[in-house]
Amino acid sequence: MRTTTAVAVFLFGTTFLWLTPAMAGKSGQDLSGARWVAVQVLVWAAILGFTAAAWGLYRSLSWWTPVLVVSALAGVAASAMYALAVRDVPGVANVASNVLLHAGVSALLLIAVSTPTVRQALVERL
Repeated sequence: MRTTTAVAVFLFGTTFLWLTPAMAGKSGQDLSGARWVAVQVLVWAAILGFTAAAWGLYRSLSWWTPVLVVSALAGVAASAMYALAVRDVPGVANVASNVLLHAGVSALLLIAVSTPTVRQALVERL
């Protein structure tokens, strides 16, 4: 159960690559500027954080829950910044589903780990 959960957390973290300018851009469009820099910083924080949380979970280390909380916060922030940044880029597909998926799952993880009874149940089962 612990290994499967760690793999799921890692794989979810990698999906944040979908929110990078490389995935949103069309040739000839300028995807630079402060918004896109903020998106990239938050996306990479989420990716690295979820990777670290997955490793900590897999190894049964005690620090995986606070790392998951910070990663989930970065994920929600990255989704919000992406939604703001992509408004100016015409023709990007699946914007709403990408934002809802990443923000929603990040929020669910945040709630699950932040709720004491749920967190305790997770720690006991994993």
